[in-house]
Amino acid sequence: MSTKDIVRLVYEHFSQFGEIEDVHFNHAKFSAYIKFTHRSYAEFAREAMLDQVLVEGITEPIRIQWAVNDNPFDKTVAQVAK
Repeated sequence: MSTKDIVRLVYEHFSQFGEIEDVHFNHAKFSAYIKFTHRSYAEFAREAMLDQVLVEGITEPIRIQWAVNDNPFDKTVAQVAK
């Protein structure tokens, strides 16, 4: 699966929880960083998507963690890792 396909898949799954400002995928770490426009969107998405499976055929659930942003008080970025 290409990086573009993975970013599109992540966007499709997570955009239902609120407006996304940016999605960045690190292919080497197989991690996606999702920046929502509001913290509440990120919090809701984290709860809703925790331990879900994004890619059909992969049984390992995704792991969601908070990523550190430039501003330590801004927690709008959620990291999604395999």
